Amino acid sequence: MNMHGPTCPRCQKAIPYDFALKLVNPYDFICHLCGARLRAKKATLFFTVCVALGVIIGVTGEFMYPEMWTFSEMIIFQAIAIAVSTWIWHFYIWKTDTFYAKDAA
Repeated sequence: MNMHGPTCPRCQKAIPYDFALKLVNPYDFICHLCGARLRAKKATLFFTVCVALGVIIGVTGEFMYPEMWTFSEMIIFQAIAIAVSTWIWHFYIWKTDTFYAKDAA
C-alpha cells in the first residue's frame, strides 16, 4: 500500500489523501501540481462496490433484528452504513489505485 498516495503520471508527484478529501469527485480531477486531468482506473467499480457493501450491511442489520427497527431507524442505519463503508473504501482505493491522465498526448 502506498502511504504517500497515488502519483500523477505526468509530474510523478504523490497526491496526498487530504487533497482527496477536498474534491467533489476524487476519481476524476485535475492534478494540483501540474494541471493534468486524472482519472482512477477502477473508479466506477469501486464506487459501486462501496455502496453495495453499505446496503448489504444495512439490510443485514434489519433482518438480524427485525423487531428492533422502525422504518425511520432503518433508513438512518442504512445511510450511516453507506457513508462509513464509502469512507473506508475511499481511503483504501486512494492508497492502492493508480491514475491515468485523460488528456495525455
